[in-house]
Amino acid sequence: MGVSMRRHFSRSANPERGATGFVPWAIQTWVFPVVCASLLFNAGCAGGPKAVRPEVLFGEPTRWAAEATGGESGGAQEADGISADGWLEDVADRELATWVRRALDNSPDVRLARSRVESSRQLARMEASGLYPSLSAYASGERRFSGPGLLNGTSAERDGYAWGIQTSWEADVWGRIRDIAGRAVQEREASTYDFKGVRLSMAGMVAKAWYSVMAARDQRDLAMETLQSYEASTELVRNRYESGVAEVSALDLRLARATTESARAALADRESELSREVKALQVLVGDYPDGRIDPMGSWPDSGARPLCGQPSGLLKRRPDVLAADRRLAAAEARTGAARKARMPGVVFQAEGGVTAEDTEDLGDMDLRQWSAGVQLNQPIWSGGRITAESGYADSLLELARIEYVKVVNQAFFEVEQGLVADRLLQDKFEAVEASVEHAVAAEQLAWEQYGSGLVDIITALESHRRALNARQGMIEVRKERMISRINLVLALGGSLFREVDQESGNKQ
Repeated sequence: MGVSMRRHFSRSANPERGATGFVPWAIQTWVFPVVCASLLFNAGCAGGPKAVRPEVLFGEPTRWAAEATGGESGGAQEADGISADGWLEDVADRELATWVRRALDNSPDVRLARSRVESSRQLARMEASGLYPSLSAYASGERRFSGPGLLNGTSAERDGYAWGIQTSWEADVWGRIRDIAGRAVQEREASTYDFKGVRLSMAGMVAKAWYSVMAARDQRDLAMETLQSYEASTELVRNRYESGVAEVSALDLRLARATTESARAALADRESELSREVKALQVLVGDYPDGRIDPMGSWPDSGARPLCGQPSGLLKRRPDVLAADRRLAAAEARTGAARKARMPGVVFQAEGGVTAEDTEDLGDMDLRQWSAGVQLNQPIWSGGRITAESGYADSLLELARIEYVKVVNQAFFEVEQGLVADRLLQDKFEAVEASVEHAVAAEQLAWEQYGSGLVDIITALESHRRALNARQGMIEVRKERMISRINLVLALGGSLFREVDQESGNKQ
């Protein structure tokens, strides 16, 4: 249902009032009271949609369970803020930062996320335009026919021409338009956090692939060293066998040669593994297949574990949690707008221009006409659309709440798992380090005793195999430790390189 009040005024109709006399009259009669009412009703929603407090949906823990049992909670519990930003900045090879930056520039996922930010920004601008008046100009020309001879061509003809300007503005009395605009703003912020999350994730993927390449390189180098060692051992056995040493048999020589060939095959496998890891990194950074990636640096010191802060701080740092929170606020704004669609709408309209029967008279200001009015629209029945839209908005709000809780749960889980893995990998690293020390010493002693005839070739080769396994395990633990530390930093909402993170903020 719509109720319209419009007043028309032409130059010749009321010379006493004049063209300017209508404006104060309209303000006093219609505009001023309705605008005052609009401002009064909008006072309560001037700030837009209210963000949903996370505490309402999720009772976050007060401390990390892994820290409570790990004996390392002191400093981490004292600080709410994270100190993991730029964690690799000072310890990693500078070449790694270069490859991360290149990956962020070339990644389709990053470009897609950036495009979504831009599209959501334009949508927010579009929805916000509903808060302002619209203004347009028009020009028209027509020929009208009238009279009894309309069908046989003897009717009267009359031309009509017009030009003018028209404007309209819907007063946001109930805050519905503000809710629509606020929803778009929240979606824009969510897409911005998505963009940051994609960048952080891509940086983490590149860093983990980088250390996988380093591990594969070290395994290849160890395989080469092992082959050379076995070749030297085989030569030693051959010389002793050909010298007629009683303790050295043909079986010893066969075993030594078989072990050497196995080492040669293992080297081929390690070369293949290194090639795969390099190509995987090349694909990530968008430099496949022509790029050259050959990390020459040593493993960085992972250093002390980053401070975790309070669990509540995680809700303010992780991009995926912040994005889910913004989408929850957007869903709440959508619900508000859908419910307010039942309320009456107030639209101000005004139009002014010139109407003439000849184009030569279009410049005659004595023929100008003006009109202004207020239209009140009250929805009565729309085939159930308004009810359906409200129900749809409520269902989206519930989905957003569930998604938020899911994301928060996953965030807490990842941090807890990261803390446990970090502690256990530290213990594993120390154990493997001690194992390598003992295994290498045992190998050296075994070959010395073999040269003295105190042990057989099988014992010497077995000691060599144990030392090799220990050194291979050390490389894998070192890689696992770095990847686990990277995962923990990302789980905490931190970044690997401050410089790269600053570039992310600038591009947003």
